[in-house]
Parts: sequence; structure tokens; C-alpha cells
Amino acid sequence: MTEACATADQSWIHAVRRAGLAALAVVLLAAIGAMVVPSPGSAAPAQRASAAPARLPLAAQAPVSRALGRDDVSYWARRSAGGLQAVNRAQRLRAQFDRGGVLVSSGGVWLGLSLRAFGYGAALEPLAVVAARVAANQVAYVHAGVSEWYANGPLGLEQGFTVPAASAARHAGPLTLELGLSGDARGRLLPGADGVVFTGAGGALAYQGLVAADARGRALPAWIELRGSELLLRVAAAGASYPIRVDPFVQQAKLTASDGAQFDALGTSVAISGATIVVGAPSATIGSNPGQGAAYVFVRPRSGWADGTQTAKLTASDGAASDNFGSSVAISGGTIVVGAPDATVGGNHDQGAAYVFAKPRSGWADATQTS
Repeated sequence: MTEACATADQSWIHAVRRAGLAALAVVLLAAIGAMVVPSPGSAAPAQRASAAPARLPLAAQAPVSRALGRDDVSYWARRSAGGLQAVNRAQRLRAQFDRGGVLVSSGGVWLGLSLRAFGYGAALEPLAVVAARVAANQVAYVHAGVSEWYANGPLGLEQGFTVPAASAARHAGPLTLELGLSGDARGRLLPGADGVVFTGAGGALAYQGLVAADARGRALPAWIELRGSELLLRVAAAGASYPIRVDPFVQQAKLTASDGAQFDALGTSVAISGATIVVGAPSATIGSNPGQGAAYVFVRPRSGWADGTQTAKLTASDGAASDNFGSSVAISGGTIVVGAPDATVGGNHDQGAAYVFAKPRSGWADATQTS
């Protein structure tokens, strides 16, 4: 892809990045990954495929995979004589984009996805066919009222939908996106309606994992419906505060907190620097303080993220209940900054604070707050 092409699409690509990382729009994400079906007598390639490349918390998958793909030109989409294509060697995928949508292949299995309509409940508005735009590892189809985009990265081909605001002609029912299906694979809805496995001769493709939250961090029910050649992505958005964010699953592995608990919201914020990932869990209970929050540090071992383990847990020295420490995180080299937007400062409720941690020579395991 040429530098001129990347520059021409800079505006929408920045919007997509902001939507995915800061939830500035309604974002519905799904991931498409290869599931290799072993032949009789072969080794277990499915196990080998699922062991790499990263273990990430649910909400961390999209920004991490997207960032890694953006920095690795092997994941970039490129125009060729055959059209716009992207290769994903980590997931053994190949994607071809045209005006009708994307065609994803793995081995001998082909799956076509095309956004056809958008709306609420059964009141869906058909969408016109538009040309694809490309910048680095991301491809977008910009429709009136909704943009469909794809990001190619180590965890698979991420699919997202950005809706700037609720429709003026909003009807009752869940936020709904209707995708047309094509190809030679047969779909099967997974338990919990959060994914579909498309199987064919010699392989399979997994499309799964919808986890939604609104602007206040409240979890929203999200599910997938499979109706013949139609795939419906739905989010119960009634009463939700816009923007809404819906994050994808982690296909191959995941990073989890050693002391994680229900509703900790690990993965609300994610930052990467080199081989270190810091992940916020703003709803974590610390001691007897619910919602005080924490941030977890993971360092990639030589064997890769599949064997990644938690290195450190960061907390505020003066933390209190409902501080939501970990709502935002940032890392640069040996410095981590963690935001606590609802912290009380000098008697001022919800004034907020940011905490700085420096990496000791002995490593993050011994990190302490410096300011």
C-alpha cells in the first residue's frame, strides 16, 4: 500500500482507532480466526494454532491485535491485480475485499461476509454497496450512518462497526446489523449465542465473541443469531449511554489476573510498550474497597504470549472504594501511568487522579507507586 493511500484515508482510520480504544462511537467487534481440522494420523495443528500468539483479556484483544498488525507490514492490506487482499499467517487466513464485502479463506474453506442492513429490532434499513478504503492493516466500508471496518492482526481478522449516534428513526428492539453469508462453509451457532463456527472440508473458521459496554462501563447483552444465509449481530442498547463499545473475543489464548473476580472488568483499558502489556481492572475490589480498581502487568516470555503470566499487580497507595483506578492506563518504557477518574482529592469527590509507577531494576514485580 502506498504512502499516499494511507494519507488519503487518515481521517477515517483515526476515527476507527479512537472508537476502538476510547469508545467514542458505537463499535461492534467480532473476530474471525482459523480453526485447523487435523487429518487422520497427523499431529495436532489445531492445538498448535490455538497456543499462539497471545493471551489477552477479552477487551484487550482488539486494540492489541490491531496495534501489532499496524506495526507489522505483513498484516497490511495491499492492492494487486486480483483486488484488495490481506494475509494472516498467524491464523492461516487470507482475506479478499471488494465492493460486496470480504471473502475469507482458510485451507479449503471459504466464508463471505457482506453488511446488508442496519437498524433496531426488525426495522432495518438496507445499505448500498460502497467501495473499500484501506490504510495499513485496516479496511473500511463507509455507509451512511454506519461504517464497517476490518483490522488484520495476530489474533485474527477483526470486524468492527462504528455508529456515531442512535438513529433519529430509532425503533424498539436491539441494535442490529445484518450480514449476508456466502461461501462453502456450514455455520453452527455456539452455546451462549456469542459465536458461530463455519466448517467445511478440511477446516473451519470461527466467528465469535461479542461483549458490550456503554459509555458508563455498564455491560450490555450482545448476541449472534444465525438464520440460513444471514448473520444478525444484536446489542440490547435500550437505556444505554452512547457511545457504546462492544469488544471481541480472544481466539487462541488469554491473559487473566491471578486474583481476578467476577465484574472486575479486566481489559477496560490496555496499553502496550515493547514486550509489556498493562491492563486495567477498574471495578476490582481491593481489600474491603469495592471498585477501588487495579492494573495488571504482563511481560512476554521468550516462548511467546501463549505462555504469558502476570508479572505485577499495581494499586494506589491511598486508594478508596469506587475510585475506578485502572479506567485508563499508559506505558512508555519503564513508566506506567494509571488513571483513577473518580478518586476523591482534598475532599473533592470525583476530582480524579493519575498515579505513576516506575519499573525497578528487579522488574515490575517489585514496582511501587512513585507519585
